[in-house]
Amino acid sequence: MEDPGLPSTLPSRQALVDLQQQAEQFSLAQEAMGIVTWVWDIPRDEVRWFGDVAQLLGLPAGSPPPRYQDYLARVHPEDAGRVRETFIDCLKGLRPQTRSEDRIVLPDGTVRWIEAHCRTTYGRSGGAIRMTGVFSNVSYRRAQEEALAISEERFFKAYHATPDGISLSRLADGMIIEINAAFSRITGHTAGEALGKTALSLGLWADAPQREDALRALSGTGRVRDVVGRILTRSGEKRTVVFNAERILVGEEPYLMSVMRDITEQQIAEKALAKSERLYRSLFDAALDSIAILSPEGVILDANTAACRATGYSREELVGRNLVSLLNPDDPRAAPGALSRVLEVGSLLVERDMVRKDGTIVPVEGHAWLLPDGNVQLIVRDLTDRKRGEALVKELNVTLERRVAERTTELEAANRELESFTQTISHDLRAPIRAISGFTDALRRSNAGNLDEKGLRYLELVEKNAGRMDVMIIDLLKFARAGRATVSKGPVDMRALAAQVVEELATAAYPRAEVVVGELPVVSGDASLLRQVWVNLVSNALKFTSKTPRPRIEISAFALQGMTEFTIRDNGCGFEREYADKLFGMFQRLHTEKEFEGNGVGLAIVQKIVERHGGRVSGDSAPGAGAVFRFTLPG
Repeated sequence: MEDPGLPSTLPSRQALVDLQQQAEQFSLAQEAMGIVTWVWDIPRDEVRWFGDVAQLLGLPAGSPPPRYQDYLARVHPEDAGRVRETFIDCLKGLRPQTRSEDRIVLPDGTVRWIEAHCRTTYGRSGGAIRMTGVFSNVSYRRAQEEALAISEERFFKAYHATPDGISLSRLADGMIIEINAAFSRITGHTAGEALGKTALSLGLWADAPQREDALRALSGTGRVRDVVGRILTRSGEKRTVVFNAERILVGEEPYLMSVMRDITEQQIAEKALAKSERLYRSLFDAALDSIAILSPEGVILDANTAACRATGYSREELVGRNLVSLLNPDDPRAAPGALSRVLEVGSLLVERDMVRKDGTIVPVEGHAWLLPDGNVQLIVRDLTDRKRGEALVKELNVTLERRVAERTTELEAANRELESFTQTISHDLRAPIRAISGFTDALRRSNAGNLDEKGLRYLELVEKNAGRMDVMIIDLLKFARAGRATVSKGPVDMRALAAQVVEELATAAYPRAEVVVGELPVVSGDASLLRQVWVNLVSNALKFTSKTPRPRIEISAFALQGMTEFTIRDNGCGFEREYADKLFGMFQRLHTEKEFEGNGVGLAIVQKIVERHGGRVSGDSAPGAGAVFRFTLPG
């Protein structure tokens, strides 16, 4: 009887040869494709490997065949849990076959991606008895996929982040299928408005001829490069753009990738810059001063007409010449390093001697400053006339100093004569007056009984006029002293000074007067002379309010353009405004002596003192409306 476990016939020798050849071919195919197959006899825990498993797992050549657990031990920690869970499910019969991509860690630490296919065979009892699988190295494919993903992400970011407007449209019908945010910003059309439409239906092209030129270039070469045109935005505004387009394939279908860059503001800026350059060039060429542009080394790069005229060289002769060659070598100020100083601090102002082409030496002033491009702009001005004027001024100053010295000598002599004259007035003129007063007094005492009424009246007039003349001489001396007295300035409390004067004057001869002294500041002046001002003005106000039923005087002050203005206001009889310019003249009176006593010197003294302090004095009034006197002093 035949053994049922053996084949009825043995394979022929040729069949065995063919089978061996097929096995070699399969092995070669595995090596070429990087595939390793395996069969795991689970009960015996034996694995048969077909293919270069050592190379796949990074084992040294000649290593013993690994077990399946050895493969599991090399799985990357992040994938190990999932792979072990799948392995257990296969053993339990929950998952008869699996397919996954796992990372394994090679002995040198590098990571390799393995695609694993596994099928499990189960025995009659339901337990796993054999597991067959295929391992293939898919690291290159995974690297390509990752690179593609990164590239797509970069493209996506660039596509949406670029300031250029990008659109993708079908070449067959021109329908827009994709736009980026910049396209919407430039055109004003949202994605909802633009997608599914054409550029023509959106009315984007503002100039039909430019659109036709772009279409012709596209049909000829499949691309459009740097076409400048205008588009019409959704709001109707025309914008200038640079247009580029490329024909591409998406799958098997041709599309058009279009890119537009808005250069409207750039064109406006370029036009403004061109206009500014024209204006600068006009100013450069029309300027009366010499202007040159220098390199950091001092080489002349450009020069205007005035520079050519000043140096005697043509522009062609100046350009390329070093500035040092135009300076007088004998000028001690022409030391090198001035230009480097400009580069350090940004600007410089100097005076030098320039040598013209004909050898003439000209004094010049040069103002140089650093330009944004690193070059230096130099403006040169001829100082010949100024130097001539300075020499003339110097000569005039010498002459003036001599004349001042002469006039000072003359003034000192005049002051001595005036002092002598003052002493003469004080002594020689007052002596006869004193004699007249003495004789009239003696005559009254010795012969009064022999004089009739008329004689007595004449005697009284002589005495009165002699006394008046003595007062006038005294006032004249006061006026002279006010003009000659040295002004010793210091801080003066004007309120305290005015209040002291009021207390002395108002309570004595004029007890009825109400005098209000406001807040007055401290000024710089001569306290003695300023006291005389208050005495004259307050006494003047008291005198001319003496016949008023309720006399009132107000003293105040306020700041006025760096000065302090003091005001003395009264409710007295006042005066005609048209005669105000006579108030401050010597012996000028606006009222008769019968109305108010005085000789018209007090206000003249006030004016003299105030003017010597650098101020001014004025008066204003109207008949019956009181008077206001003002004087100013430096703040």
